[in-house]
Formats: sequence, structure tokens, C-alpha cells
Amino acid sequence: MKIEALTKPYFSKPMGPDDLPPQLVTPEDSRLAEHMIAAYRSMRAEVVKTYTSMLLPLNKKRNVILAWKRDDVLEIDAAVERASTLLMDYRTRAALAREAKAEATLAKAHAEAQQCQDEEVEFLQTAADLATDTALADALISQAEAVRQAPPPMVAVIDDTLPEQTKADSPIIERKRYSVSCHDLMRLIQAVAAGHITPNALSPNQSWLNAQAEAMREEFDVPGCELQVKSSFARKATRS
Repeated sequence: MKIEALTKPYFSKPMGPDDLPPQLVTPEDSRLAEHMIAAYRSMRAEVVKTYTSMLLPLNKKRNVILAWKRDDVLEIDAAVERASTLLMDYRTRAALAREAKAEATLAKAHAEAQQCQDEEVEFLQTAADLATDTALADALISQAEAVRQAPPPMVAVIDDTLPEQTKADSPIIERKRYSVSCHDLMRLIQAVAAGHITPNALSPNQSWLNAQAEAMREEFDVPGCELQVKSSFARKATRS
């Protein structure tokens, strides 16, 4: 981008600052000061007029450039927002698809396990019907009943469907930061008191405790806290 060269205007000063004496003594000195003030005020008007005329075209260009900047930035922001929305929508749909597939796989595994359990019961009952020994038949029937009454088999399904990996050269990197806002201090205290959470979750208000100790001094009595007294010594001021 080409930048136009600027030349600073030159203004001829009517008088120098040393033309006045250190102190006005005579009427001539007073008239000289009045003349200097008038001359410099005239020069000031000329300076302001000159720089204003120089700034006028620059201000017009500045307004045009600012309008260009605003339009381009709005267009870029709109494109980024649209792409971000589409990306978030895609990732959400992909996550839902993975969850649906995992649920279907789990349901299928449960059905297969239940079928195996039913086949085992049927096999034991058939073996009991074919058994010629009464004791063996009773044992097979008891075993079949135990299998039938057993809780549904536990099925562990490993989701091997990995999310689509972001390409190494992609300019988009998603970072997540997690923080906590305590909205119910009493529940947190109760959880710590019940042993469900480590006491490290609660941090004593040292400033408040120190203020209480300073106010109550020897009568300070707060459960779980021990009063600490530190002494310091200084030389008394002596009167002369």
C-alpha cells in the first residue's frame, strides 16, 4: 500500500521568545509584549487554518477507509460464524450418530446374551426330560431354574467408532476449559462433613479469621482454629 509523503509546513515567527526582556519595565516593553501577543495570535490562526486544510482530504479518505474496513470485517465475521455453526452442527450430529450406534450395538449384544441364556435353559430341561436317573433329572431341573432366575447377563460393549480426527493442517483447534461455580455452599460443606468430598474443597477465609482474632483477641474461639499470637518489640520514643 502506497503512503503519500508529507511535508511539514513552515511558519515564519514574527518575533523570537528572547525579544522580550525577563521583566517588563517600561511602556515600550509593554507595547512590545502586546505586539508579540497579537502577532502570535495571528500566526496561530494561520497555523490552524493550514493544518485544517491539510486534514480535510485525509479525513474524507479516513471515513472511506473506515467504511471499507467495517464492511470487510463484517463479511469475514459472518463467514467465520457460518462456518463455526456448520462445524458445531456436524460434530453434534456425528456424536449423536455414534451414541445411537453404540446403543444399537448394546441392545443387540443384550439380545444375543439373553438368547444364549434361554438356549442353556432349554438344553438343561431337555437333558432332564431325557435323563433316566431321577436324582440327575432333579439336579438338571434345579440348574435350569437357577439359570432362568439369574439376572440378565452383563454385556460390555467397546465403542471402536472413533470421532473423525481433525487434520494436522487444519487451522481450527477446539480447546475446552472447565471451571466450577459454587452455587450452594451449605451442600458443599455437608458433603465434606459426610466424608464424600475431601476437605481440600473448602478453603478457610483467612482474612475473616484474622479480623476476628484481631477483634476478639484472647477471647477468640472458633472451632478448628487455634489463636496464634506473635510479639514484636520496638524502642519507645523518648521526649527530649
